Amino acid sequence: MGIGQVNFTKGTRYSRPDVKEIAGIGRDAKGGDWDTGIVEHGNEYVIFTNVGADGRTGHRYDNQWEGEYLRWSHKNGSRLSWPSVQKLLEPGRRIHVFFRLENRESFTYAGLAHAVEVTDTSPVEVLWGFDPGFAPTAPV
Repeated sequence: MGIGQVNFTKGTRYSRPDVKEIAGIGRDAKGGDWDTGIVEHGNEYVIFTNVGADGRTGHRYDNQWEGEYLRWSHKNGSRLSWPSVQKLLEPGRRIHVFFRLENRESFTYAGLAHAVEVTDTSPVEVLWGFDPGFAPTAPV
């Protein structure tokens, strides 16, 4: 089953293995893009991101909620000219965003995202907008 054939529930928590299983990969699959922050699966993308927390490798990006929008940094060194970045930002692309506020917790599904604003820095910065009805739980 592909990602496009399932409905994740906004505001619901999922582990990486949960998302892998739903996408038909197998929850115990190790390595590859599924263990990084950006996964291309079929014609869709999955973004796993920390907001206000260091990643397990110690990297900390300046990802933050701005009301209902998520300001997100792509991988270190990324450039807007990269073909993979251009593909991610193609109009109409289905992009599923999962976030977490603490390094070891499950990810919360924010919904399908669309780029509202893109900043050509390194790393590339994207302001993601979401389908109506999602209000993130941001740290106070």
